[in-house]
Amino acid sequence: QIWSAEPPFFLRDPRDRYGRRPTDPAFDARTLKVSEAELKGLSPGMEQFWRIKKDNMDCLCCFKVGKFYELFEDDAHTAHKELELNYMGKTRPHTGFPESALDKYAEQLVARGYRLAIVEQMETPLQLAERNRVAKVQDPKHKMIKAVHREICSMLSAGTLTSAALAGPEARWLLALAQALPEKGDPEGTVGRFGVCLVDAASSKFALCSFADGPTHTRLRTLLAEAAPAEAVLCAETLSADASLLVSIAVRARCISAMRGTDRFPDAETTARELAAGGYFGQSAACAGWPEVLANFRPDGAPPATAGEGSGGRADALALSALGGAVRYLKRLLLDRELLSLGEIELLPTPGGGCAWDGRAAAGGLGG
Repeated sequence: QIWSAEPPFFLRDPRDRYGRRPTDPAFDARTLKVSEAELKGLSPGMEQFWRIKKDNMDCLCCFKVGKFYELFEDDAHTAHKELELNYMGKTRPHTGFPESALDKYAEQLVARGYRLAIVEQMETPLQLAERNRVAKVQDPKHKMIKAVHREICSMLSAGTLTSAALAGPEARWLLALAQALPEKGDPEGTVGRFGVCLVDAASSKFALCSFADGPTHTRLRTLLAEAAPAEAVLCAETLSADASLLVSIAVRARCISAMRGTDRFPDAETTARELAAGGYFGQSAACAGWPEVLANFRPDGAPPATAGEGSGGRADALALSALGGAVRYLKRLLLDRELLSLGEIELLPTPGGGCAWDGRAAAGGLGG
């Protein structure tokens, strides 16, 4: 297909929000640098699309236009290839499908590892006209808004499906993985410690653990084999190359998100503050709803138990950091409150520690 118009400059020389090119090891594939001047040079609809898309480059944006969901540029190429949708017009890559087909196509795309951002119209053209009229009365200099308001209303990914019909009968785990240096008391030969949070969105289950591992990463390999995660969120700034490679073998590439910079995993104290501020477990000053597994970090100042493995059935700081990374990711997907409000958080047995655990069948009970 030959397109009659050139792509916008920000696609000809793409950079992330920090100005880094794709060849930079620290490139943030989730973002695209688009200046305000470049946005203002687009049509109202395309300006609105790119304001959303530039912060969600790792998603296929299904952009609601009337009774259709439309996809543009690389997203259109993907939909054309994966769904065999015809291109619409010859100016720039553009395709779409009726709103009635969303469930069918979303299921196909998520099954192939794509992350979807569903962008809905939040008002009708008549409501927009009324909003402009009222604004004009209040301020005669008001510049008329030409595009109805749209925003992301849901995100779908392989490891965060809340619909049992889409997820299937087996647990589909989202893995959040952090790593730290060995601690005093770790077994001889330990090369690092891992903090793990597994989330099964369909059953609102969270499973935490932390463990020391040796140079062959036997425990991490066991965890990946038993859990068979559908998606992974990695603390990229602390995860070793060997550990990253093992995850890349177990999880398809487009289902792995490397978190760094402002998106990095929070430490345990920051995680505890964010959980408390979010009111996920109730606002009681006595922390009555705070899960026992997180009791070492209760915001009411309860004295902590000894950190590390075997700490009385409670998560340690590294496991809590992994939970913090998972929650930040779920917040981006608009799922944090829905899943965490149930407070279904438990400890996992240490991988390879002699307690069998079938992660794929564990939705009904995490303890194995």
